[in-house]
Amino acid sequence: MEVQPTTKADIWSLGATIIELITGNPPYHKFNAMGAIVRIAQEERPPLPPNVSEKLADLLIKCFQKDVDARPSAADLLEHPWVQSVREGAVSCL
Repeated sequence: MEVQPTTKADIWSLGATIIELITGNPPYHKFNAMGAIVRIAQEERPPLPPNVSEKLADLLIKCFQKDVDARPSAADLLEHPWVQSVREGAVSCL
């Protein structure tokens, strides 16, 4: 099976970066590298920070899709309702 290069890993990383910006820590920061890898493999997605809006939670869940083909592209995320509302200044970033 040939693996095609993709930027979809960057989308997962974007979700992790957003969590780190909100909480001050990356997902699974309490675990060593191997423990984090095991949790990434076993869990549906990293835990979401408490008190994020429904729109941001939806964006993060989309970023953490395990199926790379189901994960949105950067262009898709630019059209996401959370991104649009932040761009318009309609809501706070959370």
